[in-house]
Amino acid sequence: TYTIQVSLSSDFSNTVLNKENHEGLSLNITDLEWTEKYYWRIRASINSCNSDWSETWSFTPKRPIPTIGLVAFYPFNGNANDE
Repeated sequence: TYTIQVSLSSDFSNTVLNKENHEGLSLNITDLEWTEKYYWRIRASINSCNSDWSETWSFTPKRPIPTIGLVAFYPFNGNANDE
């Protein structure tokens, strides 16, 4: 199994999720703040033995683009290619 931690600080002093005994290869997390930077790490467990924590990664949730009634979307991503 795995233990997954998500935090608002890179030292994990402000943990918003501590998921223990997770068996899957993915995890859906809800109720995160848009545009807030989150840090996460993971460790494996087998027979009550824990690995070291992984390196720390970060992500920032992005607001989904509404598609109902959408006529055009211009991402302004730095090139002239059609999206």
